[in-house]
Amino acid sequence: MSTENEKWKLFIGGAMPAELAGQISSLQRKLKRGLGERGIEVRWTRPESFHFTLFYLGPTLVDRVPEISTAVLEAAAA
Repeated sequence: MSTENEKWKLFIGGAMPAELAGQISSLQRKLKRGLGERGIEVRWTRPESFHFTLFYLGPTLVDRVPEISTAVLEAAAA
């Protein structure tokens, strides 16, 4: 399969501290109950997927992923 025109939705992000993720997860459970009682359906993010998005790159050619990864790693190390 050719990746010549394939695009991935990319973002630059970081992990959320476990304590903060736990607090947000607790709030999420309360919201889920309250909204569910009102018949409001929401698609929830799993706590293990919580993260900070620093920058959304959007649809990006797959061929550019190695170049972007290198640039991000170099910037993070500086």
